[in-house]
Amino acid sequence: SNGKMAGTVGSAKRLEGITIRVSGDSNLGIRYKTHVQSYGWQDWKENGAIAGTTGQKKRIEAIEMHLEGPIAEEYDVYYSVHMAKIGWSAYVKGNSDSNAIDDIVGTKDLSKRIEAVKIQMVKKGDPAPSTSGTKYIEGYQTADLTYAGTIQGQGMSNAVVQGNTLGTTGQKKRLENIVINLNRTNELTPAGGIQYSVHLQSSGWGGWINQGNVAGCTDGTKRMEAIKIKLTGDLANYYDIWYRTHVEKYGWLGWAKN
Repeated sequence: SNGKMAGTVGSAKRLEGITIRVSGDSNLGIRYKTHVQSYGWQDWKENGAIAGTTGQKKRIEAIEMHLEGPIAEEYDVYYSVHMAKIGWSAYVKGNSDSNAIDDIVGTKDLSKRIEAVKIQMVKKGDPAPSTSGTKYIEGYQTADLTYAGTIQGQGMSNAVVQGNTLGTTGQKKRLENIVINLNRTNELTPAGGIQYSVHLQSSGWGGWINQGNVAGCTDGTKRMEAIKIKLTGDLANYYDIWYRTHVEKYGWLGWAKN
């Protein structure tokens, strides 16, 4: 009740369903909804009904709630969640505006489970929990990461989306350079970037290149022989980047990361 933790921390256990109610008069109401793995946002629930799922092994990823009725004129509701590998969020204050984004706590498109929640009601004008810090994070979409490069005899390729192959196999054509782009169009996604370095024939390793710029040979005389890629800024706290290469006479090598 009121500010105490429900759930677990340090046990790698997902929160799957939640019920919330305000004790006392039936006019004292609270509404809440959850963003659930595979399902997205569910409908609003209220006054002790289950939000989320039971018996489906689905994690809750984000929560939103607000008070309604006479109690909303006297009190505010604040809530915080513990997210896997991230920790406790800052508190957010419930907002009855269903289109508000600033009263959501948790993540979306990051595959992070909520493990615990704290909720408390505060009488208007009384000291409230701090709302400073990370509250809600959205993940990047598949199409946000693209890459292109110069293929021997073919020139610069079209950009391909993450997970797809850049270059050729079985044609004896070298990849000569690469440019990687990460498109951040949503301010709720983690800030940061991508850097990469390539090992060129007879030249060795080049320096780290920032996203959007070409790394490698630009005059058609040398092959790329190896690559390393890393994430920078806050992005590195939420994502790993994996990559592999197809090498002459060896074929596909194993995956490397970060």
